[in-house]
Amino acid sequence: AKQSIDQALLLDPTLMDVHRVNAAVLEAGSDYALAIEAYDRAIAITPNLTFLYQRAGANYRRLAFDSLNDDVKNQLYEKSLERFDRAARINAQLGVQDPAPYLSIAKTYSQM
Repeated sequence: AKQSIDQALLLDPTLMDVHRVNAAVLEAGSDYALAIEAYDRAIAITPNLTFLYQRAGANYRRLAFDSLNDDVKNQLYEKSLERFDRAARINAQLGVQDPAPYLSIAKTYSQM
């Protein structure tokens, strides 16, 4: 999968789906920080796709959960919450009624 997505990134790095799939591959390999960067590139291309914010937020939450430093942990949880909040605000702006961002916010607070 990594070889294929690396080829796709070389062929056309302007496609959101290439970055999204790259992020998913990185996430599957537990490379959460790089997955967030790939989701950020996908978000830059298509900023209204809330599922991208959801996945980035979940990766921040995972990094926070694994962190041994309380200050870093709190910063990562805050970044996670910011991503979920952004997804909720985009949905509200677009008139989309989707509880997923709110459920993610609740899960993050319960994990904290």
